[in-house]
Amino acid sequence: MNHSEKALAAARNLVDLRRWQDALDALGPALVSDDTAAEAHRMTARCLLSLGRTKDAHNAVVSALRIDPGSEYAHYLLASVLLGLGRRGAALRAATEAARLAPDWVPSLYILAKCRLEVFERDEAQRTAAMAVRADPHDPLAHLAVAEVAVGLLPLGEVEADRERWDEAERAFRTGLGLDPHDEDLALGLAHLLCLRHRFLEAAEIYLTILRSNPSNDLALRAIGLIGVSFGQLRNDWNNAAPVGARFQMGLANLDSPSIEALLADFISLVSESQETVRESLSRATNLLSTVSRSFGGGSHQAAEPMPATDFGVPLSSGWSAVGLPTFTFPWHALDLTDDPLPANQVEVASLAGQLQDAVKRVAEYDARIRALLYTSRGVYAKDDDGARLHEIFVEMSARTGRIADIYRDCGDILLEFSHEASLARAQVVNARHWADHANKEHETAVQMFLSLLAEPRPQGGGDWRGLDESAVESFAGRLSDSSSMAAARRFGREAREWEEERQGAISSARNAMEVYREAEAGCVQALRLLIGKYRPAA
Repeated sequence: MNHSEKALAAARNLVDLRRWQDALDALGPALVSDDTAAEAHRMTARCLLSLGRTKDAHNAVVSALRIDPGSEYAHYLLASVLLGLGRRGAALRAATEAARLAPDWVPSLYILAKCRLEVFERDEAQRTAAMAVRADPHDPLAHLAVAEVAVGLLPLGEVEADRERWDEAERAFRTGLGLDPHDEDLALGLAHLLCLRHRFLEAAEIYLTILRSNPSNDLALRAIGLIGVSFGQLRNDWNNAAPVGARFQMGLANLDSPSIEALLADFISLVSESQETVRESLSRATNLLSTVSRSFGGGSHQAAEPMPATDFGVPLSSGWSAVGLPTFTFPWHALDLTDDPLPANQVEVASLAGQLQDAVKRVAEYDARIRALLYTSRGVYAKDDDGARLHEIFVEMSARTGRIADIYRDCGDILLEFSHEASLARAQVVNARHWADHANKEHETAVQMFLSLLAEPRPQGGGDWRGLDESAVESFAGRLSDSSSMAAARRFGREAREWEEERQGAISSARNAMEVYREAEAGCVQALRLLIGKYRPAA
């Protein structure tokens, strides 16, 4: 084993121990030898990436690919680095090449699934993660791919929604940890998921296990502190919680969707009709009970079990925490938009759905009390038909309360489905804005560097240089007198084009999200119309 090979072997051992800087220091001789340079550059990139030096890692992996362009591991590293730099489109291309070179290699499928999720190719991300598990069901990384994709598809702020997907993500994390109990990525992912599900004690146990083996893990350390804050917040929420009957109407006014607002107003009217019927039945039953009581010598019905007064107001759901996505006020010009393209109403929609789900439980509890009285009502009479009349009233009340519960449930399900789709569209648009904004800033930097090399100053009002194609770059570069300046101008011109391609990818993603939202809204409107038609009595 020569000097360069010994250096590479020593660096490998240090990488296994996660001693990234020591491994970098050991790689020197391996970088200058033709026999070991390619692997040494790849290992350098991995160490730099682990140390958070993403731009340096990019230079290292590009050097590795110049030596060995057919290395799937180098393309895997390149995709990881590009994701860290915010270049999602370029990362996806690198990941696709890694998977082409090694279609059954779990790391290449993992990074491809991750990149597809980042550019909102959700179905493809799921299929790729499943392919990773089929390629090697005993590789923890394959199950991390499934878990991360499942988490990426979860509706934001909706802990109770889409429980199947939450369970799927948790199972994948736990399966991976069963294969490698010491995998920190899997452990951190599971703990984060448990926090989102409000299972704070379980999450704390995992974070503490991580810290016992790796006290320097900042993520686990910060999360332990946040769990303490969450417990305090939960206590405050519990102390401050109270049913608010007007909450639903307030949320309705903030939907920013006139068509849905109008239909939900019809829904409220529809429910109100049944509520009024229940009130009337309750009044009739009260009067009848008073009559029976007086017949037996009592002054009123007070000797009978008191009926709970209710206005069937929709209460604030105890299962919803208003921690969804806020209304964004930052500029949208990076996406060639003048304003937020989607109304930020999915938080209100989810809140309304949660309130309706809670109302179903309350109405069901009330209906159970009605049914209990129904079975004993025949024995409450002064005259022969009193019991039968009272029984009929309770039968009618039970039918009405059951109908209200059905309406609440059906409407809640419709709103919950719309909220889920709208939440995903909202997340996609916001992430596309960040993607485009990052690409826009990098494009501007590249253009500034390009123009700084020109002999002429930048023209006033000269536009944003989006159309800086290869021929334009060559035309400008031709004005420069020395070869190094010309090379630099070509490099900055190429970077400007690449970042503009990233921005166009973000714009396309935002447009797709807007279409998803429009389709979801139309589906919600159609479902609400059918619901109202189903429950509204024929004229």
